[in-house]
Order: sequence, then C-alpha cells, then structure tokens
Amino acid sequence: MAFLEAVPVPAVIVAAVLVIGSSSSLAVVLLAVLLAASGMTGPGLGIALALGGNLGRGVAPMIATFGHGAVARRTTVGNL
Repeated sequence: MAFLEAVPVPAVIVAAVLVIGSSSSLAVVLLAVLLAASGMTGPGLGIALALGGNLGRGVAPMIATFGHGAVARRTTVGNL
C-alpha cells in the first residue's frame, strides 16, 4: 500500500483492473471509501482508487465499440 500511496497513477490502474475483473465499479469504489474511512489508507489513495474504479467502468464499452463508427464511440466516450 505504501507504493500506491506514494504514486497515485498505479493505484488508478489497479482499481480499473479490479473493476474490469469484478464487473462492479460500485464494489471497488465502496472498498476504496471503506479503506480511506477506516484509516488503512490515506485520503489521497482513496481518491485515486475511487477514480480508477469510475474510469475502469468505461473500459468495457470502449472495447466493445472499437470497430464501430464514430457515433458509437462518441457515446462510450461520453459515458466516461
């Protein structure tokens, strides 16, 4: 956790991967909030994990519309 505390970018990536693996952004965001509220992590890491959870939610639709037209991709980008 100390590494993720010092550098927030890997924390965002870790949370995004957790969301993709679990298919639940709410679970990852609530886990991040719980860890920050209990004092197990700092508020900065909690925010980075919550941000990664929210960004990870938009990855699957982006992959699904990769070969489609601009209108389909515009909708998924707007979802982010």
